Parts: sequence; structure tokens; C-alpha cells
Amino acid sequence: MPVGIVRSGRQLPEKLVAKAELVVKGNKFRIGRTFNGGCLSDFKIDASKNPCEIDMVGGGTFDRVLLRGLYKLKGDELSLYFSGTPSERPKGINEGEYRDRWDYRRKKGS
Repeated sequence: MPVGIVRSGRQLPEKLVAKAELVVKGNKFRIGRTFNGGCLSDFKIDASKNPCEIDMVGGGTFDRVLLRGLYKLKGDELSLYFSGTPSERPKGINEGEYRDRWDYRRKKGS
């Protein structure tokens, strides 16, 4: 369940955030129609890095664009961090080191 999206330091409106539901199955993910056409896309993680790294190959309107990002998973909460330039990984997960942050919380019972 999406709980917040920050883009260029500004929180997106709740009605847009609500449409960005993230569904993960194996190494595939889907983000709601508003953001990538609801297509399944691939991802690869490297949890041995600090901070942890994620590479996403987008589908839909991001057709085959590789997004290099960082992530933080704590309990049922997941945060994804991106630089704003698809092939560039952000410098870190602290304020000012990334451009976009997508925050999610696992739905109860899923």
C-alpha cells in the first residue's frame, strides 16, 4: 500500500499516491496504472550493499528503461530511492542524496 511519494522534495497529492500500489511476485513488480500502465516489470536487488541496491527494468510508459535505485526495507515498510536520471543511482538515502522517494507499507494479510 503506498503511503507517500516525494518527487524533487515535494510530497505528491494523496489521490496520485493512492494509485501507485506496488505488487511484487518473485522478481517481477507492477505499479498502478497511473505510473507505468500497470505492466509487469523486472527487478534485481543486491542486499549485500549498504545501502541496498535495486535495478528495475520498467514496462508500460517506461518501456525497457533501467532505473538504478536504492531501497530500505524495515519490517512491513519499504522505501525506494531514485536520482531522477534513470541510469544513475542516487548517492544515498539521506535527504539531499536522492530526488524521488516512494514509501510503501505492506497490506495486512498479504
